[in-house]
Amino acid sequence: MQAVVERHLEFMLIEWYFEDIKHYLNNHLSIEFWSHFRREDDDDDKNNTNFISAIDKLHQVFTLYANQLKYLCHALNKSAQLETWIENLQNNLIASLIVESTKAKRFKTILLRFFEREFVSFSKSYIGSIRNRDDDDVDVDDYQHDDDDNIMDMSLNESFTDINVKESSFMSLCNKLNQLNFIIVSEEIFTKILLSKILEHIETKCRDVFDRRLLSPILRWADRIIFKWLYMILSPWSHTTYEQWKMRIEFSIYEYYSDQRISELFNMIRMYPDSTPALHDLALCFQKISIQKPLVNSLKAVFNQRLLHPGANTNDIITTYISTIQAMKIIDPTCFVMDQVAQPIKNYLAKRDDTIRCIVSSFTDENSEMYQEFSRGIDQDEDPQTMFNAGDVCDIYLDDVDPNDGLLDLKAFEAWQPASIESQPNQKIQKYRDNISSLVSIYESTDVFVNEYRLMLSERLLSMTDYDIDREIKNVELLKLRFGESSMHNCEIMIKDMADSKRLNIQIAKEVKNKQQSGDGEEQMQFGSLILSKLFWPSFKEEQFTYPRKMQKQMELFAKEYEAIKAPRKLEWKQHLGFVELEIEIDGQLRPLTVSTLQAAIITMFEDKTRHTLEELATALEVKEDFLKKKMSFWIGQQVLREAERGVYEVVVSAPTADDQNNEMVVDMEEEEEQSASDRQKEEQLKVIDNFIFGMLTNFKALPIDRIHSMLSMFNAEIYTLTIAELKTYLQKLQNDERIELSGGEYRIKK
Repeated sequence: MQAVVERHLEFMLIEWYFEDIKHYLNNHLSIEFWSHFRREDDDDDKNNTNFISAIDKLHQVFTLYANQLKYLCHALNKSAQLETWIENLQNNLIASLIVESTKAKRFKTILLRFFEREFVSFSKSYIGSIRNRDDDDVDVDDYQHDDDDNIMDMSLNESFTDINVKESSFMSLCNKLNQLNFIIVSEEIFTKILLSKILEHIETKCRDVFDRRLLSPILRWADRIIFKWLYMILSPWSHTTYEQWKMRIEFSIYEYYSDQRISELFNMIRMYPDSTPALHDLALCFQKISIQKPLVNSLKAVFNQRLLHPGANTNDIITTYISTIQAMKIIDPTCFVMDQVAQPIKNYLAKRDDTIRCIVSSFTDENSEMYQEFSRGIDQDEDPQTMFNAGDVCDIYLDDVDPNDGLLDLKAFEAWQPASIESQPNQKIQKYRDNISSLVSIYESTDVFVNEYRLMLSERLLSMTDYDIDREIKNVELLKLRFGESSMHNCEIMIKDMADSKRLNIQIAKEVKNKQQSGDGEEQMQFGSLILSKLFWPSFKEEQFTYPRKMQKQMELFAKEYEAIKAPRKLEWKQHLGFVELEIEIDGQLRPLTVSTLQAAIITMFEDKTRHTLEELATALEVKEDFLKKKMSFWIGQQVLREAERGVYEVVVSAPTADDQNNEMVVDMEEEEEQSASDRQKEEQLKVIDNFIFGMLTNFKALPIDRIHSMLSMFNAEIYTLTIAELKTYLQKLQNDERIELSGGEYRIKK
């Protein structure tokens, strides 16, 4: 019974003691604590001193009560209860200060401002000491800030002793906060400060800077400032606790850095290879933390916004696609990320009509980087071993082929195939192992490239005047190595036709010349023809018309000699495919021109008769009047012909003077009405393309007129029929309306 009474008395004593503590804390100590912080002084630096004084007072009271509790535990033989009583004391102390929600909020604000000022003071002092230190291991650039002058002003007057005293004082205060258990309340606050400073530092150091490795300097800065300050706060706790906190903060550094770099990744891709250092830093983040999903999502979104739209030039999209591959291979060598971000680009390019032509042009343009990669291995003077190391495609042969074998490069190239879904386990890497593989993988079959090259080759061959086919032979050989020998059979025949045509033209020209010398001696025009193997060339759009007699005579002579040499073969003329080099005499001056065969036929009609009606010309040439009228515009533009009256054309006797030009402005009412109707139609066309022009200028900020013209021609071919001169007039109108402006040769939307 006595023991029960004793326990009851002990319980009452402890309850009374804590009630007494509670009463003092709530009615005296809390009032004294808040008296240190007047609301009007919240922004005053004196609050730091006041805060320290207030914490010192709390710590004194806490220490007094804690010692009394220790004595009471000893007297009552309750040592096991001491930890619980101390924790109860801490909770009562905190509760007395923030018993109201408004006070709780203000208490957090006071803690935030204190820790923030302490961090700024510490970082400035530390940076100043670093700058004054003669230490080769310290990179001063790691500590550059916008407020460098303030840092120097503050730090030069502080000795290392002063800095050490300040640090010791801060650590002592943190120790008191830890004993009061305020550090638990402060966790969210100093974490917020550290993360905000890290984010600010990364943004300041890294924004638009891609040509330097910045992750390591940021980590060094964090190690010397962020983690040092964190250690001072957590020093009363265990080393394990500090290491856990450090890992959390370090993870946040990688996370913030990768977020900042991902937000600028499109610009880094556009600037590749100059942005390689920044890409290597992002690759390090890719290894440390999981950023694959945000990287893919961000890049897809920015591609859709800034690249995959009608206003973007196809060549620019292809260039960006190639740069994306190179950049992503740095970040993720497995090409898993590239495979995800590439698909939207590939799908978009596959839908564009001019993509294949742009790709094939890059393969065969000697000035392009793609051509240099494409032609590796064809140069006979190149060392096969060097060539082998230059391309990843050859790696699979290292164990199977003698390095000294002169056919090493040929075998490697013949083995090349576009990656497919059924290929090897490393199919993603294979698909993007080189730029050519990456471009070819846009399409399921290589036939589209072969067919497009065949069309381009036909255009180039038909426009030749000197039969110089060496470049085309080299290109075909390259393509044979890449796409297979059989795929280039038609192209080889086309090139052979050129060589045969050259030989036949020389032979036929001699025969015709000999017969002319033994005949009437009439001066004949020089005439040559390409003889094409019909089954191997692309089909041509037919434009039928009749040559003037003088030109027909030359064709008949050529055909007769050809049939004599190549009997029983006969020629089938493709009249519209040729071109004519001629000289026009105006005011006694000769002007050399190269024109189409139809344009030459038109002007030849004016040799014997200087004035023709449109109907006469159309009948003689056997073409429709509307079609012929469009072709007449060339000679009118050259000021060789003019429309004397409606439907009547005549040779310009002399170059027009200013008075003549003024006279031409006078037209009859009927012609003016017709012109007005044409203008109205053109105006309707301009309204349709107006939105497209402003869409392009919105996406690209500024564009030259030739770029605008090419885009409009490409994406609005059915509507857009203006010449560059007409487009310039329209853009001038938009300038006059103050809708756009011209600066540095580029048009932009006027702000």
